[in-house]
Amino acid sequence: MDGASGAILDANRAAQTFYGWDRETLRAMNVKELNLVPPETVEDRLRKVKTGQLPIFTARHRLASGELRDVEVRSAVFEAKDRTILFSIMQDVTERVRAETEIRRLLAEKELLLREVHHRIKNNMAVINGLIEIQARRVCGCEAAEVLYDASRRVTSMMLMYDRLYRSGETITVHARSYFQSLLGELSATWSSPDLQVEIHSQIAEATLDSRLSFPLGLIVTECITNACKYAFEGQGHGRIEVSLAQQDHCLQLRIADNGVGLPEQVDFSNLSSFGLMLVKMMANQIQAEMRVSRAQGTRFEFDIPL
Repeated sequence: MDGASGAILDANRAAQTFYGWDRETLRAMNVKELNLVPPETVEDRLRKVKTGQLPIFTARHRLASGELRDVEVRSAVFEAKDRTILFSIMQDVTERVRAETEIRRLLAEKELLLREVHHRIKNNMAVINGLIEIQARRVCGCEAAEVLYDASRRVTSMMLMYDRLYRSGETITVHARSYFQSLLGELSATWSSPDLQVEIHSQIAEATLDSRLSFPLGLIVTECITNACKYAFEGQGHGRIEVSLAQQDHCLQLRIADNGVGLPEQVDFSNLSSFGLMLVKMMANQIQAEMRVSRAQGTRFEFDIPL
């Protein structure tokens, strides 16, 4: 092709067979007649090809039969008789383009479906949470109400995970820092009152968690903090809880510590009666975490989670 005008100077037999015109007809044509894009777009591409900015690109061409085909164009530039010549090879990539378009459509459909599922789950859990809170306000007896409020807090921690998934646009991963900061903020607001001021300090790594891992981790954090707020600071009026999540090689390290009165010695983790601690132990087993508990200067839970 002429690099300035786009006039076709010559075409081999493969081009003649592909486009459906004989050699003489093609030599009388301009590349603009093959392209479906506006002439100014073709001229812009010619300029970029000549300057080396566009060595490869995809275009849609019209054949003699009127059929439209996608072609991948690779061009080399050389000078001949004070004239810029483009030597271009067109490869038919119609089927590849169709396959890529179909894959993009299927992926978009799948992502939309997964986001919709997460959104519906979160909404259903919000309804469940609301029903639990209504029932908690109507039951007689502080113990029964407290059990229901504990259940509500557990549902809230699960809702936060699905909310993070929905807002981020991700479907199978959660950003650890934003997820846990939201969860800790919710727990801090839940437990802070005129009678008890709880400070929750966090140091969360910039890690990306599989949603199947973030769910049990969220429950573990919720239960440990809830247990501390209910029992560790009794009579103190003020408490401090530290939460850290670090990633080293193929392991996550979760630490939850308080400066309260410490876990009573009679609490036996091999034979638990507390539902909250039972849930912590169950979640740790589910993610194959190694759990350690320290009772010195408050209570400290440590979890090493393999990735």
